[in-house]
Formats: sequence, structure tokens, C-alpha cells
Amino acid sequence: MLQTPGNLCLIFAEKMMEGNSYSEASLREAIIQKFGKQQHFYACSAEDMDVDTLIEFLKKNFGTVAEMNRRLGTGFRDFRSAAFLPDFSKAPALRAAWRSFLSDRFVQVLAEMKKAVADVDSRSDIHFCQQILIAGLLTGSGSTMDQRKTMDVLDVLAIEGGYSYGFAENDGRWESDEMEAVLTRGVHFFSLVADYAAAVVRGKPGKTVADQEHYCMRYDGKDRIPSLPADFPTSLWASVFHGVSASSIFNWSGGKWQWSDMEGARKFARSMKYRGAALLNPYCYPEKTLSGLRGFMEELEPLRNVVLPMPRLKRPEAAILFSITSQRMLGDRQSLPNMENWYNALLREQLPAEFFFEEELSAENLKPYKILFIPDLKHSLPGTINVLEEFVQRGGSIVCSEDALSMDPYGLPLENRSFFQQK
Repeated sequence: MLQTPGNLCLIFAEKMMEGNSYSEASLREAIIQKFGKQQHFYACSAEDMDVDTLIEFLKKNFGTVAEMNRRLGTGFRDFRSAAFLPDFSKAPALRAAWRSFLSDRFVQVLAEMKKAVADVDSRSDIHFCQQILIAGLLTGSGSTMDQRKTMDVLDVLAIEGGYSYGFAENDGRWESDEMEAVLTRGVHFFSLVADYAAAVVRGKPGKTVADQEHYCMRYDGKDRIPSLPADFPTSLWASVFHGVSASSIFNWSGGKWQWSDMEGARKFARSMKYRGAALLNPYCYPEKTLSGLRGFMEELEPLRNVVLPMPRLKRPEAAILFSITSQRMLGDRQSLPNMENWYNALLREQLPAEFFFEEELSAENLKPYKILFIPDLKHSLPGTINVLEEFVQRGGSIVCSEDALSMDPYGLPLENRSFFQQK
């Protein structure tokens, strides 16, 4: 059976309604005359819709132009104007809605692809994986995919990164390069990434986190210097206790050998790019350094059944509230202003805390915690303030930024004075 894009039908309906008045029944009949009674429709978030379902879909998801403008704070004259907006910076709330829409659609596509693979390969030991764009994790563009939802379909959430030792200077030369950005972030950024990923898979049986490109680096200023044997065990144990269940050491940095002797390997590595993390570079990782990998495995084996099952750590009494909804109101290159600094402060003071998503907020889910840190939750979901009020009333404490809970998901002001006046 042929299927017609739902947005094509929407445009057709809008054109028909210009200067005319249609009831639901008459619009249904007009669509049948245009596309045929047996025609089914699909849209990006719904498929195989007949005419009646399409009408309900349009009513639920688009409503009226006036309602769209009210919720998004825009002034579009029709749906078509909103759909073809060339610059989302003029309507950040529409961009947030679009990101949410893309996330849900992406999950549907993943499910379809997974089923297609399973239809031709019935092996039980096939695992589906997705890697987070680490450099954009805390940016507006990084909020487009809701990893919590993708992991309802997939099996392994992949990250990349690792730890650096010595004193590393970063002059910002590679901030525009996504691969370099992973290496030039602060020393605790990989821990943040791993803890975020662990929060994504928490409570999802059989789901796990894997570091697909583990970097173990040592610097003296801007110069890459040889790693020490203790660097690998230190890095890998840290990964274990931040929720990583598999680590693949980054081992190559180019399509061919790019040095002919040890001096060439040193110069190649000292560019302070990702090449300095290549395990096959003999300057970066002398033979004695590689013994650290064997040492880690020897330490791990007798403890494997103790330290690797999840959950690995005692549940902390503090949580960092992370809001994907609020993050979606950022521009593509804008970053959450406080998240990394607050996380680093807690880690350096050795105050155990885990990430918790606003999208999973409920009075029941907050029972394990005594204190919540809310560094970047300006745009909050309906009901969030009520849940947090109840948390405070039963004795919980909240530390938040000054603009916290000040707007709804699309930027309309919220009445939050009663919440902040609590003692």
C-alpha cells in the first residue's frame, strides 16, 4: 500500500483552508478526494496512519497557530512559516521543540534498524551500541538525542576519553576539533562523562557503558612525555569506579607509519593532538609502561565478581540534577554554564554525588537523596517545582543557581517565589 508523507497532507490542508471554513468531517472528505480512501499516511513521529488517525494527529500535535505562538513565544502567521524557519536563533523555543521531536524520531529509527538486523541475523550475542558525542555533551546540540530513550532500544552506551597526568597546558588551539576537544578538557571531564553515562543506563537491566577509545596521557606543559607504568592501572581503576564496564585502549593515530625512528615518534606525539594517545607509539608508551596493562588485569581478576557487577558503589545521598529539557533551549554552541564546575567542585572535595535527570523526577525517586545540586535548570518541566517543594518539606536541601526554575520548557516565566521563600 502506498503511503503519503503526513506533512504533504498538512500543507495540502492548509492551502485548502486559506479563505475557507471546514469542519472535521468536510476536511476528512476533502483529503479522501485528494489522496484516496485507502491511502495511508506517515509522519516523522507516526507511521501507517489512516485518514481518521491523521486528523487526530494534526489536532494533537499542531492545534492552532495561535496556541503554537502562545506556547513558543513566536508570531508565525501559519504552520508553514514555522516549519520553514531558516534560522532557529530567532525562535529558540521552536528549536527546543524540534530537538525533542528529532530525539523521539531517532529512537523509532533505531528500533526499526535493530529489528531489520534481527530479522536476518538471529544470533543471541549481538549487541547494539551508540557513542555519545563527547565534545558536545553539555552543549545545546548535545541535547538533541535523549540518551535515556535510545538506551531503551540499544545495549551499550559508548563513550571515549581518559585521564591525563603531569601538568598539561591547553592554549585552545584545537577547541574547534571535536576529537581534540575530548583531550583538552579538564582533568575531571572524563569522570563527568562516565558518571553521566552511568546515570543513563542506571535501572536498565543488561545495559552497560563502554569506553571505546581510552586515552591515557602524560604531559609536561605542552609536551607529551612518556607515560609511566602506574598510569594505566590508575586510569582503568578510575574508569571502573565511574561505571565503565569495558575499555578499549586507543591504539592508532593514522593510516600509515608516520615516523621512522624514536625521534620521529617523539616529534609526532608532541604535537599534543590525539596522536599522543596512540598505544602503538613507542615514545608515548615504552615497553615498561605496557606492563601497567598486565598489572591492572592481575589486580582485577581476583576481584572481578566483586567490583564489576552493578551497582558498584553505595548509593550516594547527593545528586546533581541534569535537565535535558533546559539544555535544549541553548544555542548549538552554547554550553551549560555551571555543570562542569559544580561537578568538579564536588569531586575535588570528595563528596559522592550522582547525576539524576529532571525528566525522571518524582517524590519516590528522590527518596535516596538528602541534598540536590541544581547548577543548570533554568527551564523546568511542569510539576518539577511541586516535587522539589515536597523534597524540601520532608527535610531535603537544595543548592541551585540564581536563575533556577525561572522559566517553563519554552521560555515563558514561571511563578517560583513561594518555592524560594521556603525555610
